[in-house]
Amino acid sequence: DINHNGRINITDAIFLLQALFVSNVLSIDPLEAGELAQCAEPLSIRRGAARFFQPDPLGNGMPFWTAGRMSDLELEDLTAYLEFAANPALRSCGSRPEEVPRLLRGGRFQVVMHGVRGRVEHWSDGTIRIRDFFYDGLGPRDVVVWLYNHDRNNFHAILDGFAVSEHLARSRPYLGENFELTLPGDVYSGRFNAVAIWCTSVQSTYARVILRAD
Repeated sequence: DINHNGRINITDAIFLLQALFVSNVLSIDPLEAGELAQCAEPLSIRRGAARFFQPDPLGNGMPFWTAGRMSDLELEDLTAYLEFAANPALRSCGSRPEEVPRLLRGGRFQVVMHGVRGRVEHWSDGTIRIRDFFYDGLGPRDVVVWLYNHDRNNFHAILDGFAVSEHLARSRPYLGENFELTLPGDVYSGRFNAVAIWCTSVQSTYARVILRAD
């Protein structure tokens, strides 16, 4: 958004093409292999550039930005790569302070069956942390940690959720255990607001919690 108008338009297209193909537009030294290997993972780049983008940046009717030619993530990667390459402060990953993970939201399980209880936390580093977890370990094998968007007007909303853990059922109980789950790269906060201990084979909830900002 080179002219800071909150939209991607022809000015941005021209600037990006010039930056990519005209050597004297930006003073960018080629990235060395070590810098690319250390700094240029797409997910970390997108996280650093996320502040520049409104939702659905391609949804503006301009033919050269259409999703058929370039996805939102590809567009974000391109722009973030240019910022990364042109900014000397970002060229040395070792000099950048590590971001301290922040607690985004959390809550305690409401037990339904099998004695499940504990605290669930969603952190800014893309993890779900479960503290002081109790569960008798019984039930079918396919009991998992399940993320979904709770809707008080739609009892079946949980069916549209997805698993983020291995199977939890086992021969011995969980007695106050702590564990951490890393969310897939395409999972963002808007995709879930609740966490359940869920049996996929019989579609049964053992416990659930609606996450709230702490």
